[in-house]
Amino acid sequence: MGYPLDLLGNVTEMKRTVLCFVIAALPAATAASAVQTWYVNLSFEEALKKAEVEKKLVAVDFYADWCAPCKIMDATTLQDPKVVEWFRTHTIGLKVDAERDVALAARYGVDSFPTFVFLKPDGTEFDRLLGYLTPEQILPEFAGIQEGKDAVARAKDALQKGDPTDPVLRAKLASAYATKGKYEQAAAEYLWCLDEGFRKHPELGDLRGYVLTELMILSQRYPKVIGELAARRSALRKKLFEGEADEDDVFNFAAFNEVSGEPQATVNVYDELRVNGKIPARIKQALVRAVLVQLLQARRYSNIAADMDVMAAVDAEFAAAKQAPPGDEQVQLMLISVISSYYQILVALNRSDDADSVAKRLIKFADRPETYHLLAWNGYLTGKPVQANLDQARKADELTDKKNIGVIDTLARILHAMGKKDEAVAVAERGLKNAADFREQMFMQQCLFDIRR
Repeated sequence: MGYPLDLLGNVTEMKRTVLCFVIAALPAATAASAVQTWYVNLSFEEALKKAEVEKKLVAVDFYADWCAPCKIMDATTLQDPKVVEWFRTHTIGLKVDAERDVALAARYGVDSFPTFVFLKPDGTEFDRLLGYLTPEQILPEFAGIQEGKDAVARAKDALQKGDPTDPVLRAKLASAYATKGKYEQAAAEYLWCLDEGFRKHPELGDLRGYVLTELMILSQRYPKVIGELAARRSALRKKLFEGEADEDDVFNFAAFNEVSGEPQATVNVYDELRVNGKIPARIKQALVRAVLVQLLQARRYSNIAADMDVMAAVDAEFAAAKQAPPGDEQVQLMLISVISSYYQILVALNRSDDADSVAKRLIKFADRPETYHLLAWNGYLTGKPVQANLDQARKADELTDKKNIGVIDTLARILHAMGKKDEAVAVAERGLKNAADFREQMFMQQCLFDIRR
């Protein structure tokens, strides 16, 4: 799949506030008895003593009141009967607010949430699990813990049983090393993913950003990483200008710049290579894909079309999506985002037949509010939306019962851009009236201000 864009909202002049189409409500327990409690109401020292008597581990769930993944996990994973049963059978469970018991959190080096730390009865750490985990993800980890295997041993087992070139498995091993304080080994695994893993598995290339982000975090404890990344970025830039780079090099170079907060650096290289003409067609197309977000923001549509076969790119995205399981929500949302961006290019260049063809194809693939909305919004971003974009915005408004603030905003702006100011104001006022909270009110007030001036 292509580069990711925001899937659930829209951004005025590319910097607007994100508004979600759907916020999944977590099921609330109807009675206190419905909540399954896996932890005990004991002090830390009491829990250690109880674990010693019962020959168990102490499982400490470090959380923070503001941590959304913690709350989601509490309401889902930690209510799963198998998860609860395992905790009760094999551990003495504790929940610790890390911002209240600062000393205990510091003792075990907890600096992100949720973090589950598994301790021996003497208080020494056996293992830890980081971040939000589903029941399907956490239960295999429990099985390994029960066998006496820590995160590194479990990750090595998975690598041995699976594909040793799989960057997902290697990144998991890197994460396990990091949790154990083995930062050099962690860095080596992450860097291998960048140097070799994504070249062997290009279909997993979207994980480059994740791996680089983990390396940047790791650099706080292992500063040598900074030098490693800088050397690689410099070498990739040199390869690009010497004509020795391949597509994988392009995407690695762009990822380095993105995570370093310098996405414009990739655009600069693209422009320099275009000027001197020393750029093979395949590398030029890879560079366009790598900087597509920036080129779209700058409305450099003619450059994109000159260096990329847009319709061929659309075909490639649909072909990739067909490889995913039918009905895969993430794949659908990603495809909607990417294809609607290509649609923006076609609308901007007045390639109406191609634009209509792409829109119909996307709607056939995913007939849902997000599809109509993002098609409409990308038409608006061109600065000259067409009737089809207005029709798409009206359709999205109907499908969301005329209550979605993001859709209402898009509809009002398209109406205004097409010279229908009175109707645009009426739509925006309707949105302001239906705003559910202060944030939505401010959002619609900004919309009204923009279309009235």
